[in-house]
Parts: sequence; C-alpha cells; structure tokens
Amino acid sequence: MQSPEEVKRKLSGAESLKSIVRTMKVLAAVNVRQYEKMSDAIDRYNEIVEMGFRVFLGNEEKNYNPAPEEENTGYIVLGSDMGMCGRFNDQIAAYALEKTGNNTDTVMAVGDKVSAKLEDAGVKPAETIIYPAVLSAGIVPLLREIILKIDGWRETRGINSISVCYNKPADSLSYNPVMKKILPMEPEYLEQLRKKEWKSRSLPIYKEDREKLFSGLVKNYIYVALYRAFVESLVSENTARLISMQAAEKHTAERIEELTLEYNMERQDAITSEILDIIAGAEAVEGK
Repeated sequence: MQSPEEVKRKLSGAESLKSIVRTMKVLAAVNVRQYEKMSDAIDRYNEIVEMGFRVFLGNEEKNYNPAPEEENTGYIVLGSDMGMCGRFNDQIAAYALEKTGNNTDTVMAVGDKVSAKLEDAGVKPAETIIYPAVLSAGIVPLLREIILKIDGWRETRGINSISVCYNKPADSLSYNPVMKKILPMEPEYLEQLRKKEWKSRSLPIYKEDREKLFSGLVKNYIYVALYRAFVESLVSENTARLISMQAAEKHTAERIEELTLEYNMERQDAITSEILDIIAGAEAVEGK
C-alpha cells in the first residue's frame, strides 16, 4: 500500500504532465492555423503564375511541354523530424512504399522520422533532407535545396517526372496520404489555362526569350506545387499532433482522477488509523 505522500507525488507529476500536454495542444492548434494562412497566401501567388502561363500559351502554337516517351520518375516523400504525431510518418511511409515499388534509387525523404520509417521497412532513400531547426524561418530555403536536388536528378539520372507523396488534410481532424505529380505538367492543365478567358480585350505581349520565359514559369510552378504540398503536410502533421495531445490530455485527466481518489482514500485511511490509535490509547489509559 502506498503512503499518502507517495500518491501525492504521483498526483503532482500527473498534473505537471497535464500542463505540458495542454501547452503542446495549444501550440499544435496555433500551427495548424498558421500553415492554413500560408496555404491561402500561396494560392494568391499561384494565380499570378497561372496568369503568366496564360500570356505565354496564348501567344504560342508550339507544345512546350511534350510528354516523355518513357517516364523515369523521382519521388519526394514528405514526413516530419518531430515525434508525438501518432501514425503520421508510418502512414505516409507505407503509402510511399506502395507507390514507388521500393524503387529507392529515386526516393527523396524529407524529414528524419519518415526516412527512419522507410529504412525500418528495408528501404534506404537515395536522399534524406532534414527540416531546419527553426521552421518559422521559412520553407523557402528548404524548397530551394529540394529544387536543386531535382535539377541534379534530371541532369545525372535522367529523371523526367517528379511526384510528391504527402499527407493532405481531409477535414478539421483528419488527413489522407496522396501523391501529386509535379512534372511533367499535365497537358489538360495547360490547355485549360490556354482557353481561360482573359479579362481585358487582348493578351499582353512579352519580349523575353521564349525558352527562358517558359523555363522561369515552370520553375515557379514547381515552387508553388512543392510549397503547397509542404504546407498541407505541415497542417496534417500538426493535426495529428493535436489529436495525439487530445488523447494524452484525456488519459492524463483520467489518471489524475484516479490518483486523486486514491490519495483521498489513503489519507482517509491514515486519519482513521490515527483516530483508532488515539481511541485505543484512551481506552488503555481508562482501563488502568
């Protein structure tokens, strides 16, 4: 049987843990909202990029994005470097293995945790990129590193197709793994942009070299696609962490309730024992 002091120490520890869990829960909720705002911002930037494509395509007859005869695909798998987010990394790692067919030569893992999950399954990614220590500094430096890696793949490995696997928010408290093809750009998407009505009477003209302009537009398109995937993955990660913290908060509250009841019972037993000792002592004195 535990003493009231021992139970009280456990109760104090559980209450401290509850405070930590509550703080992490609040931080996860704040992060979700922050990354949702970033998603809204990239949508506005994407509108500008699409306007550039519409101007270019509206003045051109040439197909500037022909589909390769045979696709050699490189895969980017977005996970996390931090834990306490449930099965977030397990889920995307399993999904990526299913989609890539264990073709590790062309898999880039972003996040130490998801890279470890892939290795646990017997698959070592060709590249592993770690998130910056302070993600609030921005995603842009990370995206630049990945885009440079993609350029290297295209030049040295003949990669002509890029797909990204990540967890995408489904609703306020759930997410699903998805795979989005980034390159080559879908002909249907380009044709849709070409046919979209321009607001003014005529399309603007451009004086930039055509190849250079198209290359710049494609780089911006890749940037937008990767940025959106990262933001949606981060929303999903923090949603998973929020769910985990809610479960931990519930478990901790139940544990505190159990310890409080146990403490009250132990304390009552101790008081009762002391009273009985006093009564026994008094009876012993009276009997003399």
